[in-house]
Amino acid sequence: MDKVKTMNDLYEEIKALEALELVQKAQIRELSQVVLNNLKPSALIKDVFSEMVSAKSIKKIAINNTIGIGAGMLIKKLIGINSPGLLRKLTGFVLQVITTKVVAKKAPVLINKIVNS
Repeated sequence: MDKVKTMNDLYEEIKALEALELVQKAQIRELSQVVLNNLKPSALIKDVFSEMVSAKSIKKIAINNTIGIGAGMLIKKLIGINSPGLLRKLTGFVLQVITTKVVAKKAPVLINKIVNS
């Protein structure tokens, strides 16, 4: 933004800022759609399945993912977020997904520590 000296300059700056606002709103809408699509259960299952198929050791990955899913479900049950409220359900789902992903990625390290100790 340059210094505005005349009313025409002011109108031009306003139009430029309005155009920028429209572009940013469109980008936010697009990004939110991408995030929502990535958080759908079907997308998560596809990601897990593609990891399993592309890996060298399908058995190890299946075990790790099973451990992760079990841990996610256990966390959700332990915290007790099964109430009818939408916010609590969403919180439970997010905790379950995060726990599942973290445990599935950290499972090989934990298994190695247990086996080697």
